[in-house]
Amino acid sequence: MIVSTARLLLGTAYSEQSPIGSDGDGHDWMPGEPWPNHLDCSGSVVVVCRRAGFHAISNGSANDQWLQHLGGIVHFNEPLLPGDIGCFMGIENRPGYAGHTGIVENYDPHTRTGTLLNAYDTQKGFCSLFFNRNQTTNESNGLGVVGFYRPANRA
Repeated sequence: MIVSTARLLLGTAYSEQSPIGSDGDGHDWMPGEPWPNHLDCSGSVVVVCRRAGFHAISNGSANDQWLQHLGGIVHFNEPLLPGDIGCFMGIENRPGYAGHTGIVENYDPHTRTGTLLNAYDTQKGFCSLFFNRNQTTNESNGLGVVGFYRPANRA
């Protein structure tokens, strides 16, 4: 359910994480909260999970979501399932700090690779991108993995 819901957002525009402050119409946007018709990475995870019926997820940054990892961490040797949430280093490239997040679309346990549905950048928007679960630092071909967790009220 999470993956099919996420796929409905493919092509949605990306915005940087919304700053704390008013957008001019009286609404105060908080970090991680999606702007109208635009998504940042953590905001897209919140939108998708809530639309799919999984409400126990932080409306904060990627790192806030990682620190809460509601539902439990998927340990390194456990296979990932579609709908799991992936947390990556992001541009900060700091081990243990999640600067980017997305939803596992598919995963091959033999190659430890898969695709992630995520709000990536202003060029790609919300898209599906390759990831390698073994990647420990940010490189030209992807982001370093911080970890994965399963949404809390996942069936």
